Amino acid sequence: MDNGQAIFQGELSTLRFGGQPNSVVVRLIRIWDCIIPPLNMFVGIDFLVVDSQVGFGMHGCIPLDAADICRSWYLTDVLGLLEAITDVTECTLPNNKGIVFKRDIYLTLLTLDHIPYICNCGERVIVRLWNPKVDDLDVTSIALLGYKPLLAIAGLHIKQYQGCKCINSCSTTRIYVDPNIQETIQARERSLLDGSMVEFISGDLTDIGHKFSFHDAQRRTVEQLLYTNPAAIKGLKFRVLAKIVQLDLKAGWYYYSCQQCSLGLKRLNNADHCRIYGLTVPRRNLRLSLILEHAGFKLRVVVFGTLAHRLTGLDATMLHFAQKINWKVIPVDTTSIINMEYDFVLGVLKRSTGCGMAFKIYQFATIATGARLPS
Repeated sequence: MDNGQAIFQGELSTLRFGGQPNSVVVRLIRIWDCIIPPLNMFVGIDFLVVDSQVGFGMHGCIPLDAADICRSWYLTDVLGLLEAITDVTECTLPNNKGIVFKRDIYLTLLTLDHIPYICNCGERVIVRLWNPKVDDLDVTSIALLGYKPLLAIAGLHIKQYQGCKCINSCSTTRIYVDPNIQETIQARERSLLDGSMVEFISGDLTDIGHKFSFHDAQRRTVEQLLYTNPAAIKGLKFRVLAKIVQLDLKAGWYYYSCQQCSLGLKRLNNADHCRIYGLTVPRRNLRLSLILEHAGFKLRVVVFGTLAHRLTGLDATMLHFAQKINWKVIPVDTTSIINMEYDFVLGVLKRSTGCGMAFKIYQFATIATGARLPS
């Protein structure tokens, strides 16, 4: 451009050293920091691009002096104190696309220089590692450390999902435990390390009462949820103060699900079918429908499995005798929870209960005796 040369539209295959300048439309498919060991010297950013030609890609480099300008905030790095790690759990992809494995890492951030508009230093975030990155973190070594290490995780991908920003691993993600970088040294000098151990928690829904769960749930009232479009809040979680005023047993206290998941079954040709796993042998699962009330407004909620047991005392072993018990009469005394006040974490129930919009209980905590719910 400076010497008056015209720039023409071209392809990657037409580029030549010293040749005519060309404008090429490409798709960026990989990007990573170029770091030279053993001093971990950062020398720039490498990337891999493809164009419209099938099977033709090209590796490129962004020099150090232009790295900060060209670094995309969609692939970013985080530095934080490792608080907790979940075990590896299965995640079933929608539309029968198979099963993948994931692990969640809970960090208290020390710096997030390259993640604008997301969170601040000291805030807790969840970084989700997907297969094959779930094994990149040596959990055994961390358990033997005796303290909470600092983790630097490079090459994370940020996506918007139903109003929330999700931090996920990708093929270029790299994890460094107690890295020898300036921020780590400064953090130790500020005595941010409290000497406590990393917590190892379950990654499945039986551990939804853990303190790290639903840390980003927004506070709402029953009235606000009633006047919200369900499609607009699908997938989001909300903290709601309310009391239980009624148990609705029209749908019974248990339901039949697949052996491999908690989805309800469909009866076809005298056989039970799961929409994910197909033909299956049914099993019984705990399920209760409740009516919550706050400031004169009522909300229908459903509680399943372990949480139903914690809330009412219903034992899963009672399901073995369910066929001999009236399915609309709960075999335990539930009067103690009526008019009890709780702090719930709720989300829109994905599947219909036949009674209009309903919410699912993901977590609950009893409000201290004598405390009054705000109007």
